[in-house]
Amino acid sequence: MNQFESSHARNQYEIGAADISAIVQTVRDHKRFAFLVVRGDRGELQIVVDKSKLEIPPVGSFVRIQGDIVSSEKANSGIEMQCSSIALTSKPAALPPFPLDKPIEASLDLVLDLRAVSLRNNYSDAVFRCQSAIGNAFRDQLHYEGFIEIHSPKLVGGGTEGGADVFKVAYFDREASLAQSPQLYKQIACGAFGKVYEVGPVFRAENSNTSRHLTEFTGLDFETTLHRDQHELMDIEERFLGRALKYLSLFQRERQLLGFDIPSEVQIPRISWQEANQLVEKHGTSTPDQTHDKAIGQAAKLEFGSRFLFVYGYPEDEKPFYVMPSSEPGFTESFDFLVDGLEVSSGGERINDLALLEERMKAKGLAPEQYPGYLSAFKYGMPKHGGAGLGLERVTQCLLGLHNVRESTLFVRDPRRLDP
Repeated sequence: MNQFESSHARNQYEIGAADISAIVQTVRDHKRFAFLVVRGDRGELQIVVDKSKLEIPPVGSFVRIQGDIVSSEKANSGIEMQCSSIALTSKPAALPPFPLDKPIEASLDLVLDLRAVSLRNNYSDAVFRCQSAIGNAFRDQLHYEGFIEIHSPKLVGGGTEGGADVFKVAYFDREASLAQSPQLYKQIACGAFGKVYEVGPVFRAENSNTSRHLTEFTGLDFETTLHRDQHELMDIEERFLGRALKYLSLFQRERQLLGFDIPSEVQIPRISWQEANQLVEKHGTSTPDQTHDKAIGQAAKLEFGSRFLFVYGYPEDEKPFYVMPSSEPGFTESFDFLVDGLEVSSGGERINDLALLEERMKAKGLAPEQYPGYLSAFKYGMPKHGGAGLGLERVTQCLLGLHNVRESTLFVRDPRRLDP
């Protein structure tokens, strides 16, 4: 059991004297006693309060409660606190606009507008505790495999991969942009350290108003030297997914609230881009109202019985300039990781030859002279290497079965939202 597993295993209330700080989620008022359900840093707990001795705080209050935790057959958790004192640390000026213990029945826009309050809901709490576990699994797995964490700049002189989907910002006497990804920097760092990863913000100025796109999200990126090929990268992602699912299996309360399942084992099918298209034709899953990835995901579910799928060997025109061309003309040593037909990761082997890299940049309409710092790494030699990037919010969306990536985003940034 590692540190994450042991700390989570202890994240529960124990029988005996207790002193806790929490938010009041519900109040059930009876003739002599009131029953409160509060949530603190160790989860939910039922509190029994003698109304003749103590004042009952309203829902949404923050309180400090002292008393004895005892066994209880009537409490959902099997324990409850017999309260001896309640100190009100913050009384709300208004009652919460949403229930704190039930699913929120309101529009997603209203939920996001009132994010400071909606995050206090049990179901929102469950989502972000699970997301924290997924992020921990990424770090823990890569640390275990010998990677080091890096932190690349988010203010850059140009777009990472070219194109117009960058946010321009004034940078003293010149123009800069927010980084689309740490791609170029993690390649440079890979040439120095061998195995690197980064967890940080990613910015995409894409005017996409879909259930899976954001203009700012948290990237889980890694880059490593390769001995063989891109399948080594898929192996890493498969091991990360296995650890993430293991961590999520510890969250029984959250799984029950959100209703998501954990596969007993992770063996992700791997098929080529051509094989994926053949599966779509075989199972007839392509329809005008869905993406091609969705059709592939449905076909894979019918063929392999798996929600997870690696598709490798994409055409050159679908991948960035730095992706290694395949020995088969027109294709690349790249892959996408799909969950239920939604792309959560893209990766592959990188070009490590300077002349070929400059050739591919020009073919994509980029000027090599605009990337002197990046290309200097290749001028002095680069190892055979590759990497991948995942979006934390989208991974969370898929693993928890959420309808919209905004549900797994703490504070949403999309083409319409810049507040709160």
